[in-house]
Amino acid sequence: MKTNIQEQIETTARGWAAAFNRQDAAGCAACYVEDATMHAEPLAQVRGRKDIESFWQGLMDAGYRDVRYLDPKVEVLSDTRARLTSPWSMNLAKGMIHDEQWMLCEDGRWRLEHDHFEILENLEPPSGADS
Repeated sequence: MKTNIQEQIETTARGWAAAFNRQDAAGCAACYVEDATMHAEPLAQVRGRKDIESFWQGLMDAGYRDVRYLDPKVEVLSDTRARLTSPWSMNLAKGMIHDEQWMLCEDGRWRLEHDHFEILENLEPPSGADS
């Protein structure tokens, strides 16, 4: 049986994915604490909400969309911290979330403190996508 914290993290992660799928980089970035770190293998290491927003906007501008968490696992670390791991897929890539570190902020919202994911496979756009 899932704990309340596990359910909260899964709901919050789905909210992040929904923002990405709306192509809302600011909405994605709002899911991070101000000084968050992100390691996006092999693309970039980023620090800070503003630079994280720019990273997500760049991926969106490059045509990435339709992200899905495939089998999320949430490990509760304390009353205010949790870790999510999951394979993921989107229209142009597949990969693994190695370590999403979520923290409960003073305003009562869960936000990402650290995000480490990896692209394991780049997918080809459908033929005729540019025609």
